[in-house]
Parts: sequence; C-alpha cells; structure tokens
Amino acid sequence: MTYTETTQTAERAQLLRSVTVPKKQTVNTYDIEELADRAANSTIEGFVAQDRHDFDGASLQFSIMLQTMFPEFESERLLKASQYYVNALLVQSKVKDDRPDPFERMHDERWEFVRTELANMCRILELPTSFGVETEEFWRYAAGRDDGFVKHIIEFHRALVRRLTGSEKYFSSLAGLYFAGVSLHNEHTDYSLAKGRDAMRLYYRILFQVINKEDRA
Repeated sequence: MTYTETTQTAERAQLLRSVTVPKKQTVNTYDIEELADRAANSTIEGFVAQDRHDFDGASLQFSIMLQTMFPEFESERLLKASQYYVNALLVQSKVKDDRPDPFERMHDERWEFVRTELANMCRILELPTSFGVETEEFWRYAAGRDDGFVKHIIEFHRALVRRLTGSEKYFSSLAGLYFAGVSLHNEHTDYSLAKGRDAMRLYYRILFQVINKEDRA
C-alpha cells in the first residue's frame, strides 16, 4: 500500500468515527435538519464515488448515510452493510456497460449476484428480504428501460418505511423523491448534482420527521 493510499484510508476511518450517530439520541427539529443534510450529501457522494469505481469511498459514504437511519448499529456493522450494497451497485453498473441491448441487460445472469449481495445487506440491517429483492428489480427494470421499475421503487420503499417507522406513511411519496434525486445525479452536471442533493434532503427530512412523529405539525 502506498503512502497516499495509507493516508486516504486513515482519513476515511477518522471521518467514519467522527460522524457516528449516538445510539441513544434525542432528535429535535434542528437535529433532523442536520441528519437530513448529512444523509443527502452522503447518498449523492456515494453514487458519485460508485460512478468512479471507488469502492472504499462509496462504501464510506453509504455507511455514513446508514448511520443516520440505523443509529442502533455499530459503525463497523454499517460499513459491512454498505460494502455489500456497493458490490451490488458496481455489478449492476457493469451489466449496463457490457450489455447495450435492453433485453440482454434484463436477462443477464449477474443479476442473481446483485440480489445475493442485497440480501446480505438486508440480513445485517435486519431489513425484510423484500427490500433487497425489490431494489434489485428496480435496478434491473431501469437498466432494461422498462417502466415497470416504478412499481419496484415504490415497493422497496414500502418495506424500508415499514422497517424504520412501523407504518407505511408516505412511502410512495418518498419513493418519488428518491427517484428524483437519483435521476438528477445521473445527469452528472454541477446543476443536477446540486438539485439531486436538494431532492434527497427533502426525502430524508420527511423520513426522519415520520420516524420521530413530527409529521403531525
């Protein structure tokens, strides 16, 4: 490992420790805004790092995002979950790069690996397996340019919101905001990245308000 790589690894470890959310936290309106900002930035930066094939950088960013949603878990556990997620992301991206034909993309055998990695992530985060299945199907249908992806992005949010809040409030609206944020990021311009963060910030703000019962105001 080079000096530069060692330095980057140390910096990433320090950043991960510095942003760890306390296990028992009292969340108020100010904290929700801070958490939403952190989660939105880490989500977009995670996708940007994944686009650059930066496994470590993407894993770190997604683990920071997961800390805002799953403060009950240790940072090492969240990092492992994010690594499974990034593995799945990188493979689905490779399928799209390798297969120009939409039909061949949708029926590539590597989707089974993507589903397995997402299942491993679900196990670590104590998420229902349907979250991983629907996430893989969302990516697969989107890669095949099939509008059926809409159903799957809604369904993986149903599973996620139920896990985090105990109900299904706003899950379809949150799915729409999430897709807007990801789609804007995919344009890869300074403007679209900024607007992608804005969409994700609203997404997480609503999610954390529902988690903390502040959606009744």
